[in-house]
Amino acid sequence: MFFCPANRVWGQSRGRVRGAGLLEGPTKNGKPRLIAVSRTMSGVLDALRQWHLETQGEIIEDALLFVNENGSAPDPATFTHWLRRFYDRNGFSREFHVHTLRHYAITTMLAEGISKQTVAEIAGHASTDFLERTYCHPQMESRMLAAERLSNVLFPS
Repeated sequence: MFFCPANRVWGQSRGRVRGAGLLEGPTKNGKPRLIAVSRTMSGVLDALRQWHLETQGEIIEDALLFVNENGSAPDPATFTHWLRRFYDRNGFSREFHVHTLRHYAITTMLAEGISKQTVAEIAGHASTDFLERTYCHPQMESRMLAAERLSNVLFPS
């Protein structure tokens, strides 16, 4: 496996806050989060581990997965800058941002029928209330489709 088991408990949060600079500390709700890793991603991480072993000659357990040139954790803005360049090269809207990816992931999980409780836990929400308020539009579309399908069965044309 990778540097750690396939499912990793993460208890730290790191981000840049306007006016406060770089902040590190516990997650918003103070509870560690279990990060589930798919078999596909586990394979990618295994390959990264192998590459690291071949290029560095050793594996440091619990080492950071992504580091900057000097081996420390990169500034959170690094990914944002990379993502903006990626969007520019591929014709994506500049209105998309890192948080857009989070919304996409949450919406996709809900659309795929993953329970609201599971999605809330993955997203780090204490309850499903926020999901129900924020992501009700995609859920309503699914409900409308279900209603149409049921109607088609009950009242075939």
